[in-house]
Amino acid sequence: MLTALILAVLLPLLGFGTFATIRAVEGQRAIAEDRLSDTARALALAAQREFETTAVALQSFATSPIFRSAPTLGDPADVLSQAAVIAGLIGVTVNILRPDGVIEITTARQPLSLQRQYNCHDPVAQFTTTGEASIGSLLHSASTNRWVIPVDVPIRDTDGGVVLILGGLVDTERLRSLLAAWDLNLSTFAALTDACHVVVARSDAAHNDLIGRPVPPDNRRQSEGRIAGLYRAVTLDGTERVVGFHAIPALPGWQVVVAQDAAIFDAAWREPLTTLLLGAALALALSTALASVAAGAILQPARRLAMQAHSLASGPARQPLQMSEPSWIAEFADLETGLREAVVTADARRRAEAEAAQLALSLTERTRALADAGATLQAETARRRAAQAQLTQLQKLEALGQMTGSVVHDFTNVLAAITACFRLIERRAGPNAPVQEIVRQGDRAALRAAALVRQLLAFARHEGIRPEVVDLGALLPEAAEMIRHTVGRRLTVSVDAPPEIWPVLTDPQQLEVALLNLAVNARDAMPHGGVLRVSARNLQLAERTAELRPGDYVVVTVRDDGAGMSPEVLARAQEPFFTTKARGEGTGLGLPMVQRFAEQSHGALRIESNPGQGTEVQITLPRAAYIDLSVPRPSRAAKDERSLNPLAHGGASILLVEEDEMVRLLTAAFLRDLGYTVLEAPSAEAAEALALTMPSLDLLIASIDLPGADGATLAARMLTDRPELRIIFVGGSTPGPALRGEIVLRRPVAGTDLAAAVLAALDGNKAHRPTPGARLLKRLRTPVLRAAYLAWNAARLPGERLPRLERFNLAPLDLQDHGFLIAVRAGAADELTFHPLTFGAALRARLGQDLVETGSSGEDAVGTMVGAYRRCARTGAPVYESARFDLGDAAPERFERLVLPLSEDGATVSQAVGVVLFGDNSAWRAAGAATATDREEKRSDGTRADGP
Repeated sequence: MLTALILAVLLPLLGFGTFATIRAVEGQRAIAEDRLSDTARALALAAQREFETTAVALQSFATSPIFRSAPTLGDPADVLSQAAVIAGLIGVTVNILRPDGVIEITTARQPLSLQRQYNCHDPVAQFTTTGEASIGSLLHSASTNRWVIPVDVPIRDTDGGVVLILGGLVDTERLRSLLAAWDLNLSTFAALTDACHVVVARSDAAHNDLIGRPVPPDNRRQSEGRIAGLYRAVTLDGTERVVGFHAIPALPGWQVVVAQDAAIFDAAWREPLTTLLLGAALALALSTALASVAAGAILQPARRLAMQAHSLASGPARQPLQMSEPSWIAEFADLETGLREAVVTADARRRAEAEAAQLALSLTERTRALADAGATLQAETARRRAAQAQLTQLQKLEALGQMTGSVVHDFTNVLAAITACFRLIERRAGPNAPVQEIVRQGDRAALRAAALVRQLLAFARHEGIRPEVVDLGALLPEAAEMIRHTVGRRLTVSVDAPPEIWPVLTDPQQLEVALLNLAVNARDAMPHGGVLRVSARNLQLAERTAELRPGDYVVVTVRDDGAGMSPEVLARAQEPFFTTKARGEGTGLGLPMVQRFAEQSHGALRIESNPGQGTEVQITLPRAAYIDLSVPRPSRAAKDERSLNPLAHGGASILLVEEDEMVRLLTAAFLRDLGYTVLEAPSAEAAEALALTMPSLDLLIASIDLPGADGATLAARMLTDRPELRIIFVGGSTPGPALRGEIVLRRPVAGTDLAAAVLAALDGNKAHRPTPGARLLKRLRTPVLRAAYLAWNAARLPGERLPRLERFNLAPLDLQDHGFLIAVRAGAADELTFHPLTFGAALRARLGQDLVETGSSGEDAVGTMVGAYRRCARTGAPVYESARFDLGDAAPERFERLVLPLSEDGATVSQAVGVVLFGDNSAWRAAGAATATDREEKRSDGTRADGP
């Protein structure tokens, strides 16, 4: 009880004190911010007046009779005399120039040598478009070592054409004096920047050091697109400041900033805050002590009074209340009187009940009078409910966007891992047609899932799409196959895409997702089966509605034979979260997402439906730029085959930087299958350290979202030391920035897209890429393996692609104990099988089994041999792999494998011979070094060393 009483007294005081403190701090901060903003605005107007005064004087001189004979100047001495008068009046150097910039007349006392640091505007173009004076960018005079701002006005002939330019050079010292004249404290400076975001003048002593320096990009971004405001940033002098800025209205891009040291700015409101907090703490302590004393004095007699009242109420006898009342608490006397009058309470209650009955009759009449007011209230309530419903929809969309945005990064990483798995399966499954078809369908499903996430994110956050030219004649049949897998066999799916259909400009993956959404709705509307028709036609000019922009359009129609929709349902069909399906079976986002997609594509969505007559949905899309569809173009399959051609890949060193371990491992495996040397790093810091150990690096593949420094920062750092480095960025749902036009891929990345991107990135660096054979020799650091490769290369006959078995032998290299020979056979559906013929003694001892006797293909043997066999047989090229294994407390062990293809006819791989080495055997390293020297000498006689 005592605690509750103390809290009842103190909590209101504490709340009021907190509120007053917050308001006082906010007031002090607002005063400081307003001071910076108002000063910036006043200086912006002053700078504008300064330039307008110069421009008006020059315009008056440009329209004087002395220039009536333009482009000739008449008497140059007379013109120079009047120009000198104008220059003296407005305090600038006056020049008369030709449109090409050559100075005809100048009031300068010595020749001018003007250099433009940044060029972001053309005065002649501004004269032509606006007819107004032009304020140029900063110039530096080498002869006078001054910085000036050009103010140019046109001198026109009788036809209105610009024949000469009358210019005035405003000294930046004059602008500095204008800024310095304002009453600023020592911790604050004012600065003026031009349209190129370059410092023109500064009020403090740093003027001479910082003039001509560009504003930092971070500061520029914070004020970009805004007329006025405040932000915190580190200025060019390296000090963190609070910056108030204001654009100069008449000078686009020009800006005045007033910046104060952040520490001094914060001190202006932190000092009163500290004082208020100390005062509040002292008041709280004092109030607590006084409340405790007062509560003790009140509660003791109150408890006695409660005991007396309980005794009086529980028994029939009414004894006079006996109590020792404190002389200074009058309220206890009132309580005693109330208890004594409790005897007559029952009679008063009976009288009150009679009066209440009478009051009930009058209330009945009042109720009738309130009926009309109730009707009005109901109408107002309905209006408010409608507004609340609309607000709820917006809040749902906002929550959907937040939820989608929070999971999109992790979800795309999962999809990236899935597509990477499909890439490896596709590469390693060989020409097995059923497996390849399953892989293609699974890969397309993953890409559609990524497109669905992007479309959902774009719908909830109103983000844009990534349009490209889409050939509907090719896309719709592919989409139909996807739809058939989705809707099942009970629906018949037909596609009508005539050859003359125009290409459209839209996002192809989101178009597929939109068609899939409509197909799912049609499937639910036809539970017993039916026909789903997908067609496309060119929109005639007479059919174009007013909501479409001028131009040509194509209509994609999805029609079903389902139950149709009633007018009430049709009216709400495009409303987000509205659905007629059972709970848990629909989200109500399908049609709204399709509508949003059509609008983002600058098209439209139209729905026609009647009960019992099915539903027709029309997506109108804009026609793309003219493309001659009659000219044969390579199919997607042909492009994929070219991008995955093993002969086009390999020989380059790639640094892969990816935070997600699964995505990183699978992507690296895919790139190694293509023949590249791949090193992996989970972060930018690890990548930079790893790059220092790499003698050569051709390509950097980096995730944009990395822990610590992002991908763009990592690329910028590495380009400093390796300017020829090629770069590919991999981003999430929204691609990140590129430094020099680098390739940017969105997750999940299809295998063909990644392979094509790698080829495109390395294509510009061909001059630095060695031939395939030279690249392999460079990777073979063990001399004995180099000797084996050179012997294989020398065994090829002229005109034949591969050496024959009888011309190649490992015995002269003393590698028979570490070598193996397998036969390659083509099985059903071109599936390759491998049969061991010989295995060296060292390999048998290492594996603990003889693969020739057991008939094993080596799938579980050294480093998954079948993968190396398959790559070698499929590409017809040598395969080399190396790794180091951590064996715990023992030293790491090195593993190397070289597989060389052989042929019975010189063209087709029929056998493969290989060498597998473990550990650091100095004996075969030394032997290999001698053999390699002999092989190198033989190469000088004309044998080929470039390899297949």
